[in-house]
Amino acid sequence: MHESFLSYRGFFFLKVAAAVMALAIVAYAVHRPVDPPNGGTWLGYTLGTLGAALVVWLAWFGVRKRRYAHTRERLAAWLSAHVYLGFALVVVVTLHSGFQIGWNVHSVAYALTLLVVASGAWGLYAYVSYPGQIAANLGGLSRAALIAEIADIDRNALALADQVGKEAHAKVLASIEETVLGGSVRELLFGDPARRAASPGVGAALEEARKRVEARMSREVQSIENVRETQLTVIGFLAGQGLAGDSGPERLEQIRQLFDLILRRRALVERVQRDLQLRARLEFWLYLHVPLGVGLVAALAIHVFAVLFYW
Repeated sequence: MHESFLSYRGFFFLKVAAAVMALAIVAYAVHRPVDPPNGGTWLGYTLGTLGAALVVWLAWFGVRKRRYAHTRERLAAWLSAHVYLGFALVVVVTLHSGFQIGWNVHSVAYALTLLVVASGAWGLYAYVSYPGQIAANLGGLSRAALIAEIADIDRNALALADQVGKEAHAKVLASIEETVLGGSVRELLFGDPARRAASPGVGAALEEARKRVEARMSREVQSIENVRETQLTVIGFLAGQGLAGDSGPERLEQIRQLFDLILRRRALVERVQRDLQLRARLEFWLYLHVPLGVGLVAALAIHVFAVLFYW
């Protein structure tokens, strides 16, 4: 049975982190310094040393996980410890500061600690939530397979539209050319994949047509026997929207097939766009977490140097 890194060995590192936080809180509660609690007392130095050790150890995880010599179990252990001890770090450094926060280099290190842990929490949510969504969206296929299917639909749609008429061919070609996968960082992270899938040339008209088609079908479909006839009526309605003039049975069948291809294509484009979005969300937090982590190590070094040589 697969064991999550969060529950590694019966939540061993959660218990370790809880013990560290409990000891720090108890020590802070019973400590009675002459001056208000701060990082310069014996407890402050003790918690500061522990916090610095945790920062260096946690930062080392970024190097450690890129080594290929470790086993899957060892990586799970490191990741579990990284998560839970990272949250414990917030308690340790907060008590180390004695809640004495100001506009100085020491508070910069504290603020960076909070930002690093916050970005790590986002990363934890991403790794727990998004892989399942990515798998469900792809449905067992790869993004390359979906794009290949879109390309196949494009070829079939253009060939079919060429039989329907010049206007239909022009609209289908425009919808293909106007489809752009991806987008800006903002669009990838927060955009609507369905809106991206609705190309400007066809999207709005297609949605309006679907609404009218559904309304007409609800009025005209009386039994299962006349579904075929109703399909022709629906396509005739679409033909009246400008895709065709003469709506004979063969032409209507071509338009029906074209309509189905357009809908199928839009669904595939939306799935590809959603895959890009989910993967961007899964990876983007690292572009915050890693630089913030490097900044934290640098700020910690300055903080320690200032304390040892100027205090």
